[in-house]
Amino acid sequence: AFGEPALLAAAAAGAAIGIGLFDYQAALARARFVGGLYLRLVLVKNGLALVMMVGTAWATRDAAAVMLAGGLSQFLAALAVHRALGDPPTAHEAARRRESLRLFMAYGLPVVAANVVYQLMPFANRSAVAAAAGFAEAGYFSLAADIGGRIFSTLGAALDLLLFQIAVLAAETRGHEAGEEQVARNGAVVLALILPSAAGFWAVAPALEAIAVPEAYRGHFVGYTLLLLPGLVALALMNFALNPIFQIRRRTLPLVAAGGLGALVNLVAALALAGPFGPAGIAAAQSLGFVAALLFLGLRALTGPGRLRMPWRDPLAVVLATAAMTAALLPLRGLAPWLALPACLGVGGLVYGALVWRFDIAGLRSAVLAHVGRGVPAA
Repeated sequence: AFGEPALLAAAAAGAAIGIGLFDYQAALARARFVGGLYLRLVLVKNGLALVMMVGTAWATRDAAAVMLAGGLSQFLAALAVHRALGDPPTAHEAARRRESLRLFMAYGLPVVAANVVYQLMPFANRSAVAAAAGFAEAGYFSLAADIGGRIFSTLGAALDLLLFQIAVLAAETRGHEAGEEQVARNGAVVLALILPSAAGFWAVAPALEAIAVPEAYRGHFVGYTLLLLPGLVALALMNFALNPIFQIRRRTLPLVAAGGLGALVNLVAALALAGPFGPAGIAAAQSLGFVAALLFLGLRALTGPGRLRMPWRDPLAVVLATAAMTAALLPLRGLAPWLALPACLGVGGLVYGALVWRFDIAGLRSAVLAHVGRGVPAA
C-alpha cells in the first residue's frame, strides 16, 4: 500500500537527503582520484540498499517505507566514509569563496541544470501516459524506462569514474591538448561498450520479460523497451561521451541548450504522436527528445573550426561490430527464454569480443595487453 500522500512525500524527501549526501561524497572521492574509497562507498551503498530495501519490502509491504530505506542506505554509506573524505578546518577568505562560487556558477550549474531537465522529461512523460491511459499503463512505461535507464546509467557511470579522471589528469599534467585527445579516446571506449550493450539488451528483452518481469507487466515490456531504447542510448552517450568534451573545455552552457532543445522536441512530438499512437507515441517522443539533444551536442562538439579531433575509424568499427553481433543474435532471440538468455549473452559476447580483439577497436586490446604487461602501453 502507498499509505497517505503526506507520508509518501515525507519519505521521498528523506530519501532525497540520503541520495544527495551520497552523491556529494561520491563526487568528492572522484575529484580527489581516490578510486578505492569510491569503490568502497559504492559497494557499501549497494549492499545496504539490497538488505534494507528488500527487508523493508518484505516486512512492511509499503512503498513509502521502502523508499525511505533506500535513502537511508545511501546516507549510511556516505556516513561510513565521511571522516576519510573530511578536510581539516581552514579559514577561507571571502574573495576565495566568491571565486569558487563564480566557477561553480559558470561550470557546474549548467551541468546540473541539464541533468535536471533530463530527469524531468521521463517524469513528465509518465504523467502524460497516466493521464492518457491510466496508472496501469504508466506502470508498464515506467518499468521499461527504469530498467533500461539503470542499466545504461550504471554502465556509463562506471566508465566515467575512470575515463574522465584520466582526461582531467592528462590536461593538468600534459596540457589542454592532451586532455582533449584523451577525451576523444574515451568517447570511442564509451561507444564501444554502450552500443553493443544496447543491442544485447534488445536481443534478450523477450527472454528477460518471460523470466524476470512480473506477469501483470508482460506483453508491454518489450514494446516499450524498443521505443525507449534509442533515447536511453542517446542519453548515455551524451552524459559519458559528449558532455566531457565541454567539461574539459570548461564551457558547459551548450549542455543547457541541448537539454532545452530535447525537452522542446519531446513536448512537440508527444503532442503530435499521443493522439494517433497513444502511450507508445509518448514513449517514442521521449526517445526523439534525447536523440535531438544528442545530435545538437554532437554537432557542436565534432564540427566547425573548434571541433574535437576524433579519428572516425573506431566509431565506424563499433557500429559494424555491433551489427555483426546483432545478426548473430537474431536466430537466438526466438528460443525458449531460459535458453535464449544465456545463448544471447554467450554468443553476443564471443562475436563482439572477437571482433574487438581482432581489430583492436577503441584500443581495448592494446589496453588489456598493456595492463597484463604483454604489450606496449595503449596510446
